[in-house]
Formats: sequence, C-alpha cells, structure tokens
Amino acid sequence: MSRRLAILLSAPAALLVAGCANAGPHSALDPAGVQAGRIARLWWIFFWVCTGVYLVTMAVVVIAAFRRRPA
Repeated sequence: MSRRLAILLSAPAALLVAGCANAGPHSALDPAGVQAGRIARLWWIFFWVCTGVYLVTMAVVVIAAFRRRPA
C-alpha cells in the first residue's frame, strides 16, 4: 500500500519540480511579441463573450427553474 502511495505522490512532485527553471517567470497572460499580443487580445475578447453568454444562459435557467407554471 505504501508503494502505491509513493507512486501517486511522485507524479505531482515531478510536475512541480519540472516547472522550476531559470528562464524567468512564465505567464500566458503576459505576451512578449506583437503576434502574441494580438492572440492575447483575441483571447480576452473570446473570454468576455463566453462569460456573457454563460451569464445570460444561467440567468435564463434560474428564471425557468423558479417560474411558476399556470395551473
């Protein structure tokens, strides 16, 4: 049983150590080039449109869930 636990804990530890590099901080939200800036801008537009669609959809679901049907 302890061997299985060691195997299960070694995978997250390996991923954590793999992120340690001397290349400086990495961030997907900090574009470095012109094209990366355009892609980041497009991503943010996509993010906010999807957030708006999600909020409208959830509002409709909540309204439909609590709406009383006529008898």
